[in-house]
Amino acid sequence: MRKIVPLGDNVLVKLEQEESKTKGGIFLPDSSIGEKGEGVVIGVAKDRPSLVNIGDTVLFGTYSGHDVMIGGKKHKFILKTELLGVYEEE
Repeated sequence: MRKIVPLGDNVLVKLEQEESKTKGGIFLPDSSIGEKGEGVVIGVAKDRPSLVNIGDTVLFGTYSGHDVMIGGKKHKFILKTELLGVYEEE
């Protein structure tokens, strides 16, 4: 299996998916589910130091980055400067 490694100031983020079923048991079509601005970093460029690491959960703007499909799931390449924050353990 080939691995994708981001280049330059990009990070590869696996998007967190919202539930497609309501509490009442109604399934929602994909077009009605909004995209959350958070995901888990699964790739960081090796050629530059980074404040984010693989496994970090990050926040980003709704229209940030470039969408890509990997293994049938939606991911984003996002510039580090477009990241809004990183969750930290308390």
